Amino acid sequence: MQRIAQVSLEFLLVMACALSILLIIVPMVIGISARSFHSNELARTRLFASNLKFALRKLTALSEGSELSLQCTPTTEWTVAFNSNTFLVSSGGTTFSYKAPLKFIGAKKFTVSKHACFRLKRLHDSINVSVEDC
Repeated sequence: MQRIAQVSLEFLLVMACALSILLIIVPMVIGISARSFHSNELARTRLFASNLKFALRKLTALSEGSELSLQCTPTTEWTVAFNSNTFLVSSGGTTFSYKAPLKFIGAKKFTVSKHACFRLKRLHDSINVSVEDC
């Protein structure tokens, strides 16, 4: 009987050590996961901003009335703002800003949190931007 009690006590001691180690490791893993998710989202935001910049440059070479469509699939909320000849793409407190080769028609600000398509249309020497579901 004493041997069974000793084995049970040793088992409980091993379980307590395992749980205490888990209590130390789990918050570190959660922190690493959150930083990884944030880094991934910033990379996606930067890629979209770069693709938008490339599409705007391409649109300057096309004739009047030309349209281009650009898709974005954010996992968090993004803010895309167009003002004069500058556009900003923001996500998680980080903003990417670029100058466009042509001016935008009116100042517009869009908040995107799901899959969306940006339609860019060249009108004279300016660009009209609209957003719709894809």
